[in-house]
Amino acid sequence: MVRPGGRDPDPAGAAPAAEATTTVFTVQTRDGDLRLAADDLWATRRRSTAAHNDDAGLTRVRGGVYVGVLRPALPPHDVMRPRGCVERADTDRVTAVVLR
Repeated sequence: MVRPGGRDPDPAGAAPAAEATTTVFTVQTRDGDLRLAADDLWATRRRSTAAHNDDAGLTRVRGGVYVGVLRPALPPHDVMRPRGCVERADTDRVTAVVLR
């Protein structure tokens, strides 16, 4: 991404640390712990990209709604992976839906 002034400060095109990729999703379990299921889903999602994402927090908003934040933001070609990883999670008695 070229910044104002015509220079690309990061030749690899990585986003500055202040930028983030967010995923908002719901989690439902048939007989398990919601928080454990959400943590497991988020950990799987983090491992799904080659992008460096050590700063990847997960916060429960309410009930079964969670917000996952990755910093720095994912490159454009990795942005759809959070949705796919979470939505394909209908395993081990866990169902998840991406809201945003």
